[in-house]
Amino acid sequence: MTNDAERASQRKSSPLDSAPTAFRVITVAWGISYLVEAALRLVVVETTSTGIALVISKVVPYVFAVALSVWTLVYGEHEKNKAERLAAIAAAGTEVPPAPRAVPLTPAARALSTRPYTLVRCLAR
Repeated sequence: MTNDAERASQRKSSPLDSAPTAFRVITVAWGISYLVEAALRLVVVETTSTGIALVISKVVPYVFAVALSVWTLVYGEHEKNKAERLAAIAAAGTEVPPAPRAVPLTPAARALSTRPYTLVRCLAR
């Protein structure tokens, strides 16, 4: 079998095959967002008065939680629609379109991705 044929047969196996990837993306997004929130709260505490820092510390977690929840719902719906579309294509017996080819990296992105322990390398695993 060729690589394209293998990929097509793997994609036809189940519409839920993309679920682990979607959960991984959601988990990484939530983790990074909460790290950004913590950094924002630290900056606010260090640069503003106690009253303002207290108000922002009470409000910011709700803002982040609501924004992340909305994003998760939208992203989850997008992934569900994509899985249903692939399942319909597989059920119809038509060939599944091949996966898009990777875009070549720009020199700057290539330099960044070759440095050890960069964010790009961590997310690529």
